[in-house]
Amino acid sequence: MKLVLDEDKKKVYVEEGEIDRYYSMIDMGEYIGHSQRDWYETAPSNWFLMFYDEKDKNSQTLFHAEALVDQYGEYQRLILEEKGYKRVMQLQGDYIMSDIVYDNRNESFDGAWVGKSYIGYEHDDNTKPLPRLSTYLLGDKEFKSEDGIVLSEKPNDYRVTEFLLNNDNLSLEFKDVK
Repeated sequence: MKLVLDEDKKKVYVEEGEIDRYYSMIDMGEYIGHSQRDWYETAPSNWFLMFYDEKDKNSQTLFHAEALVDQYGEYQRLILEEKGYKRVMQLQGDYIMSDIVYDNRNESFDGAWVGKSYIGYEHDDNTKPLPRLSTYLLGDKEFKSEDGIVLSEKPNDYRVTEFLLNNDNLSLEFKDVK
């Protein structure tokens, strides 16, 4: 893996191969914990994998993932795009709030941000506890539209796990970066 962009708050690594893998690390330290710090305190570095892309030799994107981090340093949203599908997962710490797949392959949604939605999970009952993300990813799930149609191509849970593991592994390299 080689460093291809080295800025103060952003670093991009590429792992070249038959499919090139791009890892964009961003220092979220100024955002994370800002409400718990005094204004004059310097924010510590806190690096996160925020974007991940897989591209073929023609620079065509085959897979794209991006994340949003909350002020406590936890992933709040993951978006994974592949083969015309966009999977949006809302998280609260290590818990899943919702998991929805949007089918953007249909031409009638041309120009729209999202196509037909299929819900795998949506927390709508505050009397039930939220499932842990790790448990949720291991379980069998079904994505259904409002009209009861089941999504035939299930999203790959491995992609979510892979993104989170890549964050853990790459973040270790930044622990002592000032």
